[in-house]
Amino acid sequence: MRHVAIAIAFVCCLLFSDSFAWSQAQSRIFAQQLVEDEMVKHPDLVAIALHVTPPGTRQNTVIASTLESSIGKLSDDDDVRIAGEGGFFAEATPAKQRYEVLLGLNDRAGHRVGALGVIFHWTPGSPITEFRPEAERVEEALQPQILSLQALFDQVPLVEVAADVNQKPSTFVQQLVDRAIAEYPQIIILVIRAEAPGTATYVVVGSNIGRYGSPAGKDDTRVISTGITSMEEDLIKHRFEVEPALRDLNGRTLGSLSVVFSYREGDDKSALIRIAEAVQSEMTAQLPDKDKLFEPVTR
Repeated sequence: MRHVAIAIAFVCCLLFSDSFAWSQAQSRIFAQQLVEDEMVKHPDLVAIALHVTPPGTRQNTVIASTLESSIGKLSDDDDVRIAGEGGFFAEATPAKQRYEVLLGLNDRAGHRVGALGVIFHWTPGSPITEFRPEAERVEEALQPQILSLQALFDQVPLVEVAADVNQKPSTFVQQLVDRAIAEYPQIIILVIRAEAPGTATYVVVGSNIGRYGSPAGKDDTRVISTGITSMEEDLIKHRFEVEPALRDLNGRTLGSLSVVFSYREGDDKSALIRIAEAVQSEMTAQLPDKDKLFEPVTR
């Protein structure tokens, strides 16, 4: 059924390339969404898989994979070792012309949650030097999105089934993001989460890193429900994130605004916070209501 929905959405994208449709479908676990979203950005890969021991169990299994036939299979000794100890392992399978890289996978706080398997097409005798760096890029993209081990198993709706989750929508909310990124070079990531039209689910509706339709996490939802700004310092990734609520001119909460800066210990946090607050104020001044977010614009 999911493949049918994606096929239909792909046809719609071909027919209405200037529009951006949001829709609601069945759910999946967050881990599966992670690997599927990331695979879009690496079409040269064979597969991406996560080897994890689910909470309350003792067996490490493939909990998510872009190869559906492998989901649920028991992990082998190398998978289990990397999931526990971290580090790096690589294995070539000449008969299948594949090369797999295994890396330890951590959550945002640096706690180990399992192992990441990235499988490449490979011809025996051909270079392998680029495989590990690409696998590490996949890991670097996944880690900031993982709040915890338990969060990998959260059920999330299949929202926005466009052919490409990184297809930039021609909407006013995306225009707000593009303008802010151009005006404030200190910002490295800017993401707006709001209710997708026709749903009751908060998802990414504007971004400079794609991932449109990805559901809001627990921290994002807390900001939206309480209106209290969240701040997080990550010295491992050298980032500082400020996430205030996004409001309209009447003070109604529309969603959240995640502003991420490059950061080193000792940098002036107050200056970064002021930039995030300026972006928030400038956006609020342009939003009479939530419908404005999705108003079509000409690129």
